[in-house]
Amino acid sequence: MGRLSRYLFRQFLVPTGVGLLLFTFVLLMNHLFFVAQEALARALPWEVTAELVFLELPRLFVMTLPMGTLLGVLVATGRISADHEWTAMQAAGRGLGTLVRPALLFGLLMGLASFLVYTTLFPRANYATRQLRHEILSQTALAANIRPRVFHTELPGTVLFVSDIGPSQGGHRLQGVLLHRSHGPGGYRQLILARTGDLFPASDGSGAVEIELRDGVMHIYRPDDPDDYRIVPAFGVYQERLEPAPIFEALKRAAEEKVLFDLNLPELFAEARRAAALEEPVVRELRLRSAWREIHARFALPAAALLFALLGVPLGLTRARSGKAAGFAVATLVIVVYWVTYTFARDQGARGRIPIGLGVWAADGLILVWALLALGRARRGPQGELWMGRLYGAWAARRQRALLARVETGRSEDGPSPPHPARGGDRWVALVPRYISSMYGKVFLMAAAAIYVIYAVVELKNQLDRALANEQPLALALRYLGYASPGMATVVLPVSALVAAVVCFTLLARSGELTALLSSGISLWRAASPVLSWTVALCALFFLVQDRVAPVTNREAEAIKDQLAGRTPRTYGLAPGGRWTFGSEGRLYHYQLYDPLRSRFQGLSIFQVERENPRILSHRYALTADWDGSQWELGPGWLRTFEADGRVGRYERFGPGLRLALDPPENFGERERLIQAAADLPDQLSLAEIRRQLESLAASGYDTTRLEVAYYVRLAHPATPFVMVLLGLPFAFRIGRRGSLYGIGVALALVIVYWATFAVFRALGLEAMLPPLLAAWGPNVLYSLVGLYLFLHVRT
Repeated sequence: MGRLSRYLFRQFLVPTGVGLLLFTFVLLMNHLFFVAQEALARALPWEVTAELVFLELPRLFVMTLPMGTLLGVLVATGRISADHEWTAMQAAGRGLGTLVRPALLFGLLMGLASFLVYTTLFPRANYATRQLRHEILSQTALAANIRPRVFHTELPGTVLFVSDIGPSQGGHRLQGVLLHRSHGPGGYRQLILARTGDLFPASDGSGAVEIELRDGVMHIYRPDDPDDYRIVPAFGVYQERLEPAPIFEALKRAAEEKVLFDLNLPELFAEARRAAALEEPVVRELRLRSAWREIHARFALPAAALLFALLGVPLGLTRARSGKAAGFAVATLVIVVYWVTYTFARDQGARGRIPIGLGVWAADGLILVWALLALGRARRGPQGELWMGRLYGAWAARRQRALLARVETGRSEDGPSPPHPARGGDRWVALVPRYISSMYGKVFLMAAAAIYVIYAVVELKNQLDRALANEQPLALALRYLGYASPGMATVVLPVSALVAAVVCFTLLARSGELTALLSSGISLWRAASPVLSWTVALCALFFLVQDRVAPVTNREAEAIKDQLAGRTPRTYGLAPGGRWTFGSEGRLYHYQLYDPLRSRFQGLSIFQVERENPRILSHRYALTADWDGSQWELGPGWLRTFEADGRVGRYERFGPGLRLALDPPENFGERERLIQAAADLPDQLSLAEIRRQLESLAASGYDTTRLEVAYYVRLAHPATPFVMVLLGLPFAFRIGRRGSLYGIGVALALVIVYWATFAVFRALGLEAMLPPLLAAWGPNVLYSLVGLYLFLHVRT
């Protein structure tokens, strides 16, 4: 008995490891993108970058250890049943306990591992992450995050613009600098143009920035008092310390103070005792519920591993004929049910509507009841088989019978005599592409459904948390998921195509069908051609969805997401300190407010500048400016002009009614949208819209690097499924008879390598360290060449 239990225990390990790798990778993928971009943007050392990634793992392991346990037990038990090993055990007099006991031991060990992670590593990692991020922020701040041709407004009362950034050694880092400082409402404003300069964080770690400008001019003025206007016509070196925003100190204090997620179990119990001693009833009740919610969660989530292991045994037995892909689908279904129940019930307990213990443990109770009912059905034999497994098994059997019938029909048409070799061979060869295509399509659909469900579970959990926290309808979270689904194709389709291709050919190799194809004279290229052809078609579909469907649905999803978060959908209103933009003919505009519906400015300053030879030629200020259809009609204001040596040439005030030919109003109204779109909305735009915005922003002097990278990434993404399939096929042929589980593992490893490379290339492109075209297409070209090389060297 001990020997049999050890055998079963070992069978759980490999699929559990694959599941743990898959679930962790899916949850970690977005984090990898952000870390790679932040590391390159702030020039972080590799050890700090690695620390940011590893500190995220404990939080993920709390969820993925139970999830991997369910997949491992379910897949292993299904394999044991499908290979008739369970039948042999029953013939030897063994009962269901033979499988349940090692599964419970395995689940107990995985639950203990999750418990140790949740109670020791998770609090330390969470606290260390906040401290590390604050340390990064204090050491880099604006100095490392500055980009050329962008108006930076991160520091209070300060606007910084840099035309270009040169090498930091042997020359000046900043070139063509514009610095504007505002000293409070109604206070002085300071405008500096400099040829070169340096910017670096203050050495005291306060988050302040020290700037040193060279070879420039300075104008100090007050818009409401034009008589008080001072000029520094030329300076050699100017130094100033720019203090951080007040929120920086708040962030520093927040990083030093521990929150509930940073506390270990003894500290959580101490927090509960302190909360119980409070006199204010409302605060006492709120802090008590929060503390006990976290205490219960530290036990409930790890306990899910034990319950998942118990549930995995009957689910695996009842879907013996369904295969590993169906087992994966069943596992994701269980995970969805668990997390939706856990999130809803936990937040109901946090609100005091149900006892907090009941709210946190409700999902575990549901899984326990499910497991006991499933075990009861498993004892009754095949009639208790899971409906999903029965449907899939029946469908697979019908497909096999239909294929055999077509083959037999082809034979009978030639009569009793043996068919002509050419005719029979052609008929048999014609069935091969259809057979491989059918297998590839079946695995692709299953993989896409499974990966989509995993991805959707994470999104749904986050949005349910927001909906419950802001008292929004739960149906809104489901509506958001529906609109966000087309945008998920960027992740789901390439990974599904790779997994389907690798699993398809590993199954062919394991059954000996690949050997039969090769021995009949069919080359690997011809065998792979149906998969490659369908993947090309998939790439075309991917392009259409990404360019025509996803931009519209992403806009709706973002609006719903804002509503779930308790805020109104984003608008492009007044920016702190006003807007800055360059116009035509050397004009620099600064305005407090622009109303695109009325084509009206408020608080408009127009500077005529020479940026190459830092100089201000004139400064015109108007309280208002309205478009009359052909020109701008200015309100009351004033004008100052300056000679070449910096002296004031002319000074005059003017009343309302002055008309000037400036940049048309559509430039400013469109620019208000484009500035925001260039920052964070490229996924909501089509290729044509991104192209138009690139041209408009480039003409205004803005940095278009991010938008260019987004444009070329949009073109490169549809080719990703083909590249990943081309890369994965050689590995599928080499895996041979090791089985589909090894194929899935290899596919996941290739996905990790590819997406890590893509994240690095994209981050390099965003930081202007690589041309946008190379940053977007580099991974595709690189791995296409690698795939072709490996394919040509596969032994046939």
